[in-house]
Amino acid sequence: MFWFLRLFLVLWLVGVNPSLAKEIELENGDKIDAKVISEDEDKMVVEHPQLGEITIAKADLKKPAPPNPGLFGTRFMEGWSRRVGFGFSGASGNSDDASVNATFSFGRSAKTYRSSFSSQYFYSSQQGVANTNSFNASYLHDFLFGKSRFYLNAAVQYNFDEYQVWRNRIQAQLAPGYDIFRRDNFRLGAKLGFSVAYTTGSYVAPDPTIPSPGGIEQKETRPEGVVGLSGFWKPFSGHELNATVTYYPDLTNGSLFRLNANAEYRIALAPIKGLSLVFNLDNQYDAGVNTSIPVPGSNTTPPRLQKKNNLKYGGNFDYAF
Repeated sequence: MFWFLRLFLVLWLVGVNPSLAKEIELENGDKIDAKVISEDEDKMVVEHPQLGEITIAKADLKKPAPPNPGLFGTRFMEGWSRRVGFGFSGASGNSDDASVNATFSFGRSAKTYRSSFSSQYFYSSQQGVANTNSFNASYLHDFLFGKSRFYLNAAVQYNFDEYQVWRNRIQAQLAPGYDIFRRDNFRLGAKLGFSVAYTTGSYVAPDPTIPSPGGIEQKETRPEGVVGLSGFWKPFSGHELNATVTYYPDLTNGSLFRLNANAEYRIALAPIKGLSLVFNLDNQYDAGVNTSIPVPGSNTTPPRLQKKNNLKYGGNFDYAF
């Protein structure tokens, strides 16, 4: 029992004070396991079990590898974090179901800005008939002002959904923001601004008195407000939660609005560096949807009708490179 307590105490001390056992790598490739006694900007003093006390110039230490090097040995996307993910599920037998989702994202943070690009593709079918086919991509850029908690958010987003009354939506927004909480492992920000949404393929039911093979497609531009909350939380090492909730009130019709909410929980998988298991959720509510209109492309009997709320959720493995 006492040996177990001693071992636990040693491991705990090493975990709390890593300077007790630190591997130091020199520029020439040599490695030294030694205890760090002191260090400053120019040198490091260490104690080695056999060699005793050694003073090492910081210039002789191996330089750390730059984070996120460029692709394929070039400087392309140097400094940008990059991720690609894929997930699928299926069934065959009494039911024939299949679904796939794929993601690609990259981002970068600096003293003057935070930038991120993300894209997702979803496809699913039931009994061999497709019922989901959607793609969305967005680019967000936060202009930072030194150590101030205020920032300016600019964003562009594109959505495609084969089974919506609209087929394509392009949106641009500009919104001042403020970091309510800002820590190394937690951030919560709020923004308030203005956006414009442009949709094509908006569906209008035909006049029943006029013979028509189907609905009428139209284009629509809608000015909207932007009220949002976004943030991240790292509760444990290797775990990260990102979430966003945004309210878009129609500025020309007070009864219409959109509410988008999405969340992503990421768990790092050892021992493969960069591999993670990701669970994601995306919910979109549109008060302007006419629930008496059939879903475009629906061949079921009776036809599926439009819903104001659309929820997508899933999981995949992604890899940072």
